[in-house]
Amino acid sequence: MPATRSKIAVGLGWVGFLAHLAMLVWYLASTLVAPVWAVVILVIIWCGMTVFAWRQVRSDRPLWTLGVPVIDAAIWFGAITLGEVFLDWAA
Repeated sequence: MPATRSKIAVGLGWVGFLAHLAMLVWYLASTLVAPVWAVVILVIIWCGMTVFAWRQVRSDRPLWTLGVPVIDAAIWFGAITLGEVFLDWAA
């Protein structure tokens, strides 16, 4: 671990990473509203965000990982809302 990373920053980075992992539940639960093709796209995006979060938590910038769950939520909410409005997705 480089000397520039504090234990608090690393701990907060792992909190962000765990919050990102918890978002998978919401992405998979989207099958109740969205078609399978849309959920597959969302899960692919989530996997890309997992790679990004993993690389950030292990790098010199672990605090960037705190933003990943926020971006996850924005992508999920935006995709589901746009699907409901423009593609008539409904539960």
